[in-house]
Amino acid sequence: MAYEDLIKYLRCPADRAPLDAFGQAVLVCTRCGNAYPVRDGVPVMLIDEAVQREGAEALKRYKADASAGESDSASE
Repeated sequence: MAYEDLIKYLRCPADRAPLDAFGQAVLVCTRCGNAYPVRDGVPVMLIDEAVQREGAEALKRYKADASAGESDSASE
C-alpha cells in the first residue's frame, strides 16, 4: 500500500480529524492545525511531538513551505 493510501486511515490524536500530507515530511491536522513530523517514513503521532499552529492559517503556511521545498529539490 502506498504512503498516500495509508494517510487516509490516520487521524489527529488530539481531535481525531483527518490529516493532510505535505510532501513526506509532515502531516497536518485539518481541524486544529497540529503538525506531526514524519521521520524515516514513519509518522510520529504523539501530541508532545506536534508543532501547534492555528487551523486554516497553518495549512496555508505548510502548503507554501511544501511547495518551496519541492521547488528547491527540483533545482538541485
